[in-house]
Amino acid sequence: MADDLNNVCKLHSGLCAQINSLEIRIGDLTKLLDLQIFNMEKAVNVAKDTLNIRLDSMNEFRGQLNDQSRSFVTRTELSVHVDKLETKLTLAEKAVNEKFELILKPISEKLSKIEACYNQKVGARSWEVAIITSALSGLVFLLFRYMFKF
Repeated sequence: MADDLNNVCKLHSGLCAQINSLEIRIGDLTKLLDLQIFNMEKAVNVAKDTLNIRLDSMNEFRGQLNDQSRSFVTRTELSVHVDKLETKLTLAEKAVNEKFELILKPISEKLSKIEACYNQKVGARSWEVAIITSALSGLVFLLFRYMFKF
């Protein structure tokens, strides 16, 4: 019985050693897990801060776009301005046409008459040149004929 008691004590002390070893291992794993959780929380906080900075700049950009879009002309305002410009353009065209009729049309007619006279004179000169050339060639022909006849 003393042997059994001795064996039981040895088993008990072996189990106690294993339990102590497991407790140390569990403590180490707990510390490692706590460190990993702490690092993950730190990384999440850094990512959160970075995202907040980015979102702030995006919101600032959106605000600038909204401010800029408020100063844009709406379609109705644009159509009113375009209609006014079209009216002014039509009036300007009418004024130019009237001035053309009053000032430039008589000048244009006079230029047409002058051009017709000039063309008529140029045409007459062409005929004059043709007639003179024919007469000269006839005279030269007669001159050579009488010269070589004798």
